[in-house]
Amino acid sequence: MRLAFEHVTHTYQAGSPFQATAIKDISLTINSGEFVALIGHTGSGKSTLAQHMNALLTPTEGRVTLDGRNINEKGVSKRDVRQRIGLVFQYAETQLFEETVAKDVAFGPKNLGLSQEEIDTRVREALERVGLAYSEIAERSPFELSGGQMRRVAIAGVIAMRPEMLVLDEPAAGLDPLGRQEIMRMVQGFHRAGTTVVMVSHSMDDVAETASRIIVMDQGQLTLDGTPEAVFADAERLVALDLDVPQTCRLSLALRRRWPDFPMCVRMDEAYEALLARLKGGKAHA
Repeated sequence: MRLAFEHVTHTYQAGSPFQATAIKDISLTINSGEFVALIGHTGSGKSTLAQHMNALLTPTEGRVTLDGRNINEKGVSKRDVRQRIGLVFQYAETQLFEETVAKDVAFGPKNLGLSQEEIDTRVREALERVGLAYSEIAERSPFELSGGQMRRVAIAGVIAMRPEMLVLDEPAAGLDPLGRQEIMRMVQGFHRAGTTVVMVSHSMDDVAETASRIIVMDQGQLTLDGTPEAVFADAERLVALDLDVPQTCRLSLALRRRWPDFPMCVRMDEAYEALLARLKGGKAHA
């Protein structure tokens, strides 16, 4: 799978007094197997960019291609695109509507025209993948569940479509620390199982622990695109964009005041190993 943006611009309410350009001349490519984090301050264009990934929005200028074909051109099935690229909205639980959990998760597969047997298989599989027991939860109303469970049911509805790419807009927003950890472990599990992941996030610590690539947005434009190590090393620029840096990076910067050659660590396990090596009298490695 190869998803490419080619000089994409999106303007809301074009030609009206309320015209606003959300993203400007974006060109980037996302390949199979990546875990990409989209970061930027509120209003930077992250969510608008994400909604172009499965043809929910159509560019005002430019084009978005999936394996070389324009996903918005006449003759391309939006249903097929959205089956391959699943989008999970921020506070996805607000989109639950069926009377039982099983029916809500089954909604997407049912619209694909699958057999009832296949639909049931996908519902069971999707609930298992989000950490919910089918036997305990399938016949319950989704509105009787906790906020974290409702979020998982909403994500299961997208997972049941078996997408090749999963686009998540702030998947852990509004959850308590434990719920946040559980959601992030779940997202990492999707990636390890072979799903390409694109995640919009304000949490630099979540991004540092999960992403293999970071795209930084500012005023609708792409300003940085690289590995977490490369992006977070430019801490001053991130602060200028009203962004934070992960706690591990702040720790690394503090330790560099004592040991100038201490590596810039992004993940907690890296910082632990580097500090342990230093305290044992060895050389700290990134």
